[in-house]
Amino acid sequence: MAPPPPPRSDVTVYYDPASAASFRVFTALNEKQVSYEAKPVDPAHDEQLQAWFLELSDSARLPVLRHKDRHVVGDVSTIIEHIDENFGRSGQIYPRGKSGEEARELTRKIEAVPIDLLHEGVACFWPEGVTTKLASPLASKESRVRRRDSLIRLPAMLRRHRLEEESRAAEQNLELLRDRDRVVGLLELVESALDNAEGVLGADDRVGVWLCGPTYTAADAAFAALLLKLDMLGLDSLWKGAERPNIAVYQVSTICINPVIEHMHIHRLPFLPGNGLPSPQLPEGDRLEGAFRQDGVDLGDARCSRRTRGGQQERDERGMQRQRERGNRRRRRRRRRVGRGQGRVGGRAGHRRDLRGQKTHPKEVN
Repeated sequence: MAPPPPPRSDVTVYYDPASAASFRVFTALNEKQVSYEAKPVDPAHDEQLQAWFLELSDSARLPVLRHKDRHVVGDVSTIIEHIDENFGRSGQIYPRGKSGEEARELTRKIEAVPIDLLHEGVACFWPEGVTTKLASPLASKESRVRRRDSLIRLPAMLRRHRLEEESRAAEQNLELLRDRDRVVGLLELVESALDNAEGVLGADDRVGVWLCGPTYTAADAAFAALLLKLDMLGLDSLWKGAERPNIAVYQVSTICINPVIEHMHIHRLPFLPGNGLPSPQLPEGDRLEGAFRQDGVDLGDARCSRRTRGGQQERDERGMQRQRERGNRRRRRRRRRVGRGQGRVGGRAGHRRDLRGQKTHPKEVN
């Protein structure tokens, strides 16, 4: 296969169409409103081992982010941190302070689930008894067989290119994929991650629709990728209905807000504005069929309008402004009452509060 034409954009993503890591990179770029070009590299056809790609990534790892003349290769968290620091407002995806620490901790717990291995293990090796439906890109038998064969020959192909460390890792992954009990055992890690997220989403002090506060973070990118992969495997029953209702509401809400998540859930394809792939067109106020009532459980009467993160941020700012105005009105009413000698009674009988809210002693009665 000939190498792809030179990129036309300052930002290019070389990605695996079936990879959760690639999906996380796309959501981060969209959150930062970065224009980019996306180029698929299909491991099922050994494209990551071609000479042109090995010049970009000498370890044959995907995804790869090219930013101007620099290539960012490594785990997906490294790529997302580069996006957060170099585009838009720094600290947007990994916030500063306590919320940033919570986002990193929650991201690590979600990353503990090897979701791509689970996807390949169930779809390509052991679908019987685990799932009854599969979604693109591994829905057809032909695509599953092609992917499975590429996983089987991958260790030898990596050794041929003298990538010994990567070859050993591929052998260990293949050993796991060939063991049905170990593949099915990964579902215990999934259950643990979902239970943890359900607790976070159901916390009394939670603010906003996202996991770690009112803004989107790296934890949301990782969790959305996990839910999408499980949905592709037909394992959405793990949270829909009465099983984990907070996650069900979260999924519907984030689909409505983030165009990348919405596009992936509707089309099972990457959201690629750089390649001209159209985003889904949902008329204003359209509902996702079956999304708000599942197994007799009402998940709310939200409507899936084509909202954007900018609109969500504006709504959050308007809400905070209304709270400030209410507080100002209360303070003005209190000042007027005190000025008329009608200070609010507080504490023991006869005690009033001055303009600063301090208790004042009642006047002695002669």
